[in-house]
Amino acid sequence: MAVVEGEAVFTAGQWWGAIGFGDPRQILDRDDPRHDRTGEFLEELKRGIVERLVASDERTAAALTQRRWERAVAAAEDPAQRLTLSMRTLEEALPIGRAAGGSVRDSCERYLMETWSMGTLHGQLRDAAYYGTSSALRPGASRDRTELRNAILPSTGDLSFTFKPRTFMERIAEVLSGLDELTMQHRMVAEAADWVSSASAMDAHIEELDGRFRRLLARTIRQRNAVVHGAQTVPQVIANCEPFIRELCGQVVAQALAAVADGEDPVDRLESARAAWLRQRAALRDGKQPASVVFAGPLTED
Repeated sequence: MAVVEGEAVFTAGQWWGAIGFGDPRQILDRDDPRHDRTGEFLEELKRGIVERLVASDERTAAALTQRRWERAVAAAEDPAQRLTLSMRTLEEALPIGRAAGGSVRDSCERYLMETWSMGTLHGQLRDAAYYGTSSALRPGASRDRTELRNAILPSTGDLSFTFKPRTFMERIAEVLSGLDELTMQHRMVAEAADWVSSASAMDAHIEELDGRFRRLLARTIRQRNAVVHGAQTVPQVIANCEPFIRELCGQVVAQALAAVADGEDPVDRLESARAAWLRQRAALRDGKQPASVVFAGPLTED
């Protein structure tokens, strides 16, 4: 009898564990060409992408090249190298008016800042809502608290949920009233309540996020320049900048793929998203309440 290293567990009527305990017939069967899933993955591609690839569309090829580059960069072991190589995606995907003295920083601020700031705001509100209503998940939670959470974070099945920012902003006082002071949850929701209390307060907070974007972008460019010129970098600073640049690149690549699938220009897509956020912010400056305009869609141009 051979001794095999690994684990074996029997639960719910099934065995599972290390590969040494699997059925050899099933292991060999996995390599059968009949079980190749390439066709399934191809079917998931949007028809527009496939049609434009067949037609040798340059924008579609460029979008896929950007995606391949993004994956290749993510596989690099050195964080400083990943940060430096990520800048290539932005430099190639965004229009940069160098003849007029423009820079990658200018293009990032124009095409990406509003989307990043509003995305960050969405994440802040979502986190406040999640932790502020977490007591509804505990045994014995009141029906009102459970109803409040379900209204703000309705379940979509399989332990997942969606976030309703407008509902959260409208009912944030209810969320805050059920929290103990001096707790992390109370602090998070209280901060969010301050932002949504008025149009001017929300606009001021978004301006703060814009400032954070500019600082992170400037810091990231400085680190890239340091790496390119062989200067010393600080690992902690690289660790602070890398998630930021990765998020920007992911945003650009995702928008490019979505645009070419619909036959649109990727830059026009970015400009359209920016314009939609700017209209929401203009509505705030006109005194509209945050719950009625923030994350309320593109609004109308007039």
